[in-house]
Amino acid sequence: MTNDQGLIPSFEYVLPAIRGIQAGREYYVSMCPVRFIPKLFGRENEENPPDQRVARSLNSKRVPDIANYILNNPDNYTVSAITAAIDADINFEPIGIEKEGRKMGRLRVPMDARFQITDGQHRCAAFEWALKQNPALGYETVAVILVLDIGLRYSQQMFLDLNRYGVHPDASLAILYDHRHPQATVVKAVIRNINVFRTLTDREHRTLPVRSGKLFTLHTLYNATSMLLADWQTAELEQQIDLAIRYWQAVSYCVPDWEAVRQRSVSAREMRQDYVHSDA
Repeated sequence: MTNDQGLIPSFEYVLPAIRGIQAGREYYVSMCPVRFIPKLFGRENEENPPDQRVARSLNSKRVPDIANYILNNPDNYTVSAITAAIDADINFEPIGIEKEGRKMGRLRVPMDARFQITDGQHRCAAFEWALKQNPALGYETVAVILVLDIGLRYSQQMFLDLNRYGVHPDASLAILYDHRHPQATVVKAVIRNINVFRTLTDREHRTLPVRSGKLFTLHTLYNATSMLLADWQTAELEQQIDLAIRYWQAVSYCVPDWEAVRQRSVSAREMRQDYVHSDA
């Protein structure tokens, strides 16, 4: 197609997109092939002072960690959407005139448009790094949320708001939900197979609330079991599980107070106050 003057050809990206409204403003959700990420999402000039940038400086140490996570889990990695502001005149063409049809369509974006990442710069850099190791990743897609760029202040505020309430999962819950790490598998097998741990372990919190009826946290048992197996990392997983279960079963026999709490002969709170054998 041509530009407004009809003289110089202009080229554009045509993206399948869904149009939405948030805070009274239009935004668009699309799928971007990974191979296009380095072309679309350039990095900010980090020599600019912070008040002239949209996001924090890129932490180069995080990039290989994310890239290796993607490369090492090609069948089940999960990467959240990238959010970017577009500084260009865009055109959304809905596929229909009915209510739902007006929300879906094609988003036409000039190729000289400037995409400013407001959330996801480390993910973008990690994909770029991973592509060099595995070019086949380029045919996969990542979700992209596109908003119209209405100035530096708005983009900075968007970056802050997107990161304002982010909270990492509690350490115990992270272990509970981790189905990749061998040590997480071991400690969860220990808890399933030992009565006192199965009944008295808090699987969700790193520290026990004052009124908790539990004696242990999953995080505590994970650390202790990791120390136990420090010299067994090259052993088969089943061997590690067997050793850990036998060890903790023997310990539980030697600490009858744990069983007393399980039988409710004494409260967990009293036991934690008077003894150290459930303390991390």
